[in-house]
Amino acid sequence: MLKRTYARISIVLFTSGAAFFFISILFSFHLLPSAVSLLLGAFATYAAFTVRDMMLKCPSCSRCSSTPQWSKNGTFHCFKCGSRFVYDR
Repeated sequence: MLKRTYARISIVLFTSGAAFFFISILFSFHLLPSAVSLLLGAFATYAAFTVRDMMLKCPSCSRCSSTPQWSKNGTFHCFKCGSRFVYDR
């Protein structure tokens, strides 16, 4: 059973990474805010994918990771072994 908390952490980190990338584009005429926000965006995106790859692995085969879901909508299956990803709560 996968923890929905890790899925939500991954979603929040990925969204904040995208926001930091957008901020770096907006402040591209200022070098320091643009560079800092670009680094923060890269770090948040890397952290989101790390959480997804380490904590949301298939419970059956552990070869692929699940698509993070904030709430209970839709059913996703492992593309390697075909088992269903089941989240808590």
